[in-house]
Amino acid sequence: MKRVTATVLICLAVVMVGCAPILGLSKKPYKAIDDHTYQVGDVLKLGNALDGKIFRYILVRKIEEKVKPLPSSYNNYSGAILYFKNVKLESKKEMTYALISGKEPYQQIFIPIDLALAEGELKSLNPYFKQKKDALKKNLEHPQPPCKIKSFDDEYELTLLSCKGNKNSQTVTITFRVKQEGVHKELKVYSTESFTQYGAEAYDAEGTEYNAKEVSVGSNSSTYSESNKIPTSIPIKFSLTFHKVLPKVTEFSYITIPVSFGDYDDYKREGGAIEIRNLKIDW
Repeated sequence: MKRVTATVLICLAVVMVGCAPILGLSKKPYKAIDDHTYQVGDVLKLGNALDGKIFRYILVRKIEEKVKPLPSSYNNYSGAILYFKNVKLESKKEMTYALISGKEPYQQIFIPIDLALAEGELKSLNPYFKQKKDALKKNLEHPQPPCKIKSFDDEYELTLLSCKGNKNSQTVTITFRVKQEGVHKELKVYSTESFTQYGAEAYDAEGTEYNAKEVSVGSNSSTYSESNKIPTSIPIKFSLTFHKVLPKVTEFSYITIPVSFGDYDDYKREGGAIEIRNLKIDW
């Protein structure tokens, strides 16, 4: 599952398979941005995955396997520091990672200490540490992840039109436009989970999950799921509304919206999902 979006995270993945200079392992204590000096044996506690079902900056690897994003099943996981790894980035700056053991045998978790502290994926051992993200990001080498949208199928052109929040109802409505050039199609969008189909899900930076309560496709709308005809070369709008979202939530880190689709005059349908990352909310 390709959810690695930050330059630093990609760089680390390359480093771990031996394609970048590694300065070596160390047991030397490391003073992090929270003014706490971390040492081998200190027990680290992870926060929540920023991208919903995976961590954005923390990786995991088994011996002789490729590195991959750490899954959200490790939310709030604790482990003792085995050693540190200093990595030289392309800018010739160094970044320090703490390595801890995973839940499975021969599994190692790689934590970019300063970056994970700044973004909340690692909890500080300094009880007085306050996350001042704007100030910290100026000194950390990673860009603000851009919004990325993945369509449910390559034949369908999907355009994000808006993501608007309503402070009074505490809802967020995401509106899309879909267009396709094949024969007439039918698109069904799922909002709420049922016995046979999972529903749309959104996650904020703290790992909080939000559920959708309403969906509309063209002029049709419903609480659970809705479908409509997508004519050849004619764009159709559809939207999904998530509820119980407080105005303090400024963006969704990850959204997944299940759909089914197929030829309009045929009963056969395929399943798929729309995926969105780093979507800012317009309040």
